[in-house]
Order: sequence, then structure tokens, then C-alpha cells
Amino acid sequence: MKSISVQAMKIRSGHKFPNWLGGLRSLLWGIPLLVVSCGTAPTPTLNGQEASNVSREASNPQAYYHFLRGSLAELNNDATTAVEEYQAGLAFDTNSIFLKFRLAKLHFSMSHMTSALDLARQIPVAEISQAAMFFDLAKIFAGGGDTGRALEILTEGERHFPKDERIYISHGTLLLNINEFQMAETVFHDLLAHVPSSAEAHYYLGVIALEAKTKQEAREHFQDAIALQASFERAYLKLVALSEEAEEPEKAIEILEHFLIEVNPHHR
Repeated sequence: MKSISVQAMKIRSGHKFPNWLGGLRSLLWGIPLLVVSCGTAPTPTLNGQEASNVSREASNPQAYYHFLRGSLAELNNDATTAVEEYQAGLAFDTNSIFLKFRLAKLHFSMSHMTSALDLARQIPVAEISQAAMFFDLAKIFAGGGDTGRALEILTEGERHFPKDERIYISHGTLLLNINEFQMAETVFHDLLAHVPSSAEAHYYLGVIALEAKTKQEAREHFQDAIALQASFERAYLKLVALSEEAEEPEKAIEILEHFLIEVNPHHR
């Protein structure tokens, strides 16, 4: 902390950027991608809700039996056995949405994109009962290159679960990744309308404002994000970069000092 204060004093007296701050000129304004890479499917857990859902929809006790065995295999990181068990379960209950969903996620995590997409297309969106299923199905379609279908699923997910923040964030960031900034802006404003405490919504609206070259609006959104989530590091870094770009080194130092000393003193 002492070195930071000394560096700040040098800035204020000499109005010269230190090396580490000057490097922020190259700070990327990039937009985090919707995570769609294979192998990133959520780790399965057999919680009470999932067990209840699959047992309620299973028309055959054998299907439920194989579901339980498949879930146990997944928990033991035995993907091959899990696939075999879920497929065995589908043989007894060919219409099981939940078994198809688990198989699709598992194939996606194993980079079996054709199988994952084939199974995902067999799941009627109107019959999805969990917010996480909208999120994961969209991830499968986006990962398989079907961005349009992914967007449709996320839109439907927002309609069914209007207060689930991660569906909006996935929807908005996917739109940003294909340069649909106006549509993304609408999604993040919708998120704020349903979840006013969303710091992420303000952050991404700030990113969109940067793309539109409205830097004051961007600054306000990043400040709003920090007001809602005091430890929001990405928002602090955007504010620092804005100050550095505006040739306001003292302001940049002030923001970083606040973050490194008061907000996150153990930051590395």
C-alpha cells in the first residue's frame, strides 16, 4: 500500500504516467463471450429438485433407475458409463425430456457436438421447467454454431423466468458477440427493469456505450455498477482506462487507490 501512495504522489507532482498505468492504453474493451466451449458443462449434482423432476416425469421405474446410475457415474467423472446409463433409461422412456437434456449436456462436455445438437433439438422449449435448462440449451446451440436457435431459447427463457439474471446476461453477451449492439442494449435494459440490482446490466450497458463512443454515459454505467457491487473489479478497470484515455492520470490513480487499498487490499 505504501508503494501505491508513493506512486500516486509522483503522479500528482509530476503529471507523468507510471509504466504500469501507461500500459492501460492497450486495455481491451473486449466483451466476455457467452461460455460455449466444449467441456464447460456444469458439474452434475443430483439435488432434490432434479431427482423430483425426473421421477415425476419418468413413466417407467427402469428409466429412473438408469437416471440415478447415470448421475452417479457423472459424479464419479465416468462420462462413458453415464452416457450408457442415460441411453438405457431412454430405451424405457423415449419421451423423457430430462434424460435427453442430461445426455445433450454430457455429449456437449465430451465435444460430441452432433449428438448434443440432435438431442437438444428433440427437447420442446415449451415443456422446459427449469431456468438452468434454458441457459444450458442455449449454450449447446451457440457452441454448435446455431446462434439463431440459441437466441430464441434465451428469449423464451426470459419470458418464463423474468428474474433470472444469467439468462439475460447470456442473451445480451451473445448479441454483443455478433455485433447486435442495439438489441443487446434492449436486453440489458429489460434486465434492469426486472432486476434493478443487477450490476452486470449496468456494466454491459457501459460497454455498449463505449462502442457508441458515448464515454460519459459509459462512465455513469460503470459507476452505477460499482454502487451496486462495491468490489466490481471490471467496472473499476473500465473507469481507470477511461480516465487514462482522457489524460486524467490523477483520477486514474485515485480510482485504483480506492480499489486496491479500501475495496480489495489483498488484491494481487
